[in-house]
Amino acid sequence: MERRELERTAWAYTHLRGLTAIPGGLVAIVLALGNWEVGPFASPLFVVASVAALAAAYLAIERGYRRRYGSMTPVPESELRGRLAFWVVVALVTLGSTVMYELDLAINPLAIVTPIAFLASLAISRALRPHTLVIWGAVLVAGLLPIWHGPPDPGNVALIMCGLAWIAGGVLDHLALTRTFSAPVLDA
Repeated sequence: MERRELERTAWAYTHLRGLTAIPGGLVAIVLALGNWEVGPFASPLFVVASVAALAAAYLAIERGYRRRYGSMTPVPESELRGRLAFWVVVALVTLGSTVMYELDLAINPLAIVTPIAFLASLAISRALRPHTLVIWGAVLVAGLLPIWHGPPDPGNVALIMCGLAWIAGGVLDHLALTRTFSAPVLDA
C-alpha cells in the first residue's frame, strides 16, 4: 500500500466513526426541546444534565471505536484541513444565520446555513459522501421552503432537523466504516 493510500485510509477512518454523531445530533434536539421548555426540558438543570450525559455517551462511543478499530493519526495536511473546515462551519453558521434572520424572509436561516456549512466543511476535508449530500440537501431544501413565518420557532425546528440529519448521516457513515474496515477487537 502506498503512502498516499494509507493517508486517505486514515482520513476516511476518522470521518466514518459515525456513531459519534448520535450524541451530537441528540444535543441539538435537547437544546430545541429546552428552548421550547417541553416537559422536563423546561428545567435548565435537566438540559445541562442531558448534554453532560450525551458527552459521556460520545466518549464511550469513541472508546468503543478505538477498542474495535484502533486509532490512526491523520497527516498534518489532513489535520489542517479539519481545522479549516471547523472554522468554516463556525463562520458560516454564525454570520449566515445572523444575516438571514435580519432579512426577515419566510425561510429558515439555520436550516439553510447549517447544511451549507457542513457540506462545505466535508468538501474541504475531502470527506463528502453521496449519502451526506442527500441528507443535508433535504434539510437545505426544507429550509428554503417559504413556510417559516410564525410558530413553531423556525430555529428550534431547524435544530431538530439538523440533529436528525446528523444522526442519520452518522449511522450511514458507521455502516460504511463496518463495510470498509472489518477488524478484530483490539485492546486499547
